[in-house]
Amino acid sequence: MFKVSHNRALLSLEISTRTPLSIRAGDIGLEPGSSDMVCIRTRHAEHGATVFIPGSSLRGVIRSTAEAALRGALGPAAACDPADQRRNCGSLPPPKGEPDGASIHRASCLACRLFGSTTLKARCSVRDLFPFPYTASPLSDEQRKNFERANSVEVRPGVFIGRLEGSVRHGPFEQEMVPAGVRFFGDIALENYQFWQLGLLLSAIDELDAGFSQLGSGKSKGLGVVQARVVSLLHQQRAKQGGPKGVAALVSKQDIDRYGLKPDGDFPNVADNHEQRGFLEQFSVSANHIEEWKSVALRSLAQLVAGAK
Repeated sequence: MFKVSHNRALLSLEISTRTPLSIRAGDIGLEPGSSDMVCIRTRHAEHGATVFIPGSSLRGVIRSTAEAALRGALGPAAACDPADQRRNCGSLPPPKGEPDGASIHRASCLACRLFGSTTLKARCSVRDLFPFPYTASPLSDEQRKNFERANSVEVRPGVFIGRLEGSVRHGPFEQEMVPAGVRFFGDIALENYQFWQLGLLLSAIDELDAGFSQLGSGKSKGLGVVQARVVSLLHQQRAKQGGPKGVAALVSKQDIDRYGLKPDGDFPNVADNHEQRGFLEQFSVSANHIEEWKSVALRSLAQLVAGAK
């Protein structure tokens, strides 16, 4: 199915730290006097060294949250365990002879249909988040202050208490963390997606925003509570298809059956800007109309759950 572009979307995401955030680097600090556990950093070509939230970290939280919701609503078969190398979707033998994309997609669990597996390309791609918008150049005064706050990391001392003896077994050690009140910006891309898949993604983001899911390490210590919201959405699809649609409304009945797609209809035909760009129609949706798209996506997810029971 990915050989043909039917529809795609780009969700612009803003994450604000409500409590300090610790996403650790894979090694200890190299500078003399640095903390034992340092925040992961990268070097931006324009803005220099900075802390950031790796897309893989956010993706892992979103996927595990979505998997737990699917299993709770539909049972264990709705979402395989990616860590189970013997029974996850990537390890299952291809159904009925030679493998092809349609049969692999049809045999995959609902979670893998969105997030992918070792045998199925993901429809969802989560990109790195930085303490400044991608397009900000140069940074405004407020964006510069946010960038500086993010990189003015806190350092907290800690110890490990032995459970039997009740005394310090390891430590003291120091841990870096991004302070509360810092904003990060990034994108989530979807390709050839269905309504229920957008609904599953948005429901996982809602759980992160509500504090039921947390980012990074130290979750049991209260770290990693964030506010997460989609600030804009860009939807593209083949031109002259009417209003914005899910992929099942854009492919043939034969492909719906081959891939085992769920029913799709139309999204609300509300957008701040609608234009044709080459072979594609583009719908730009700001925060004013995202809730209308979100309600349709969540309703489609609820219908999927109700129809599977």
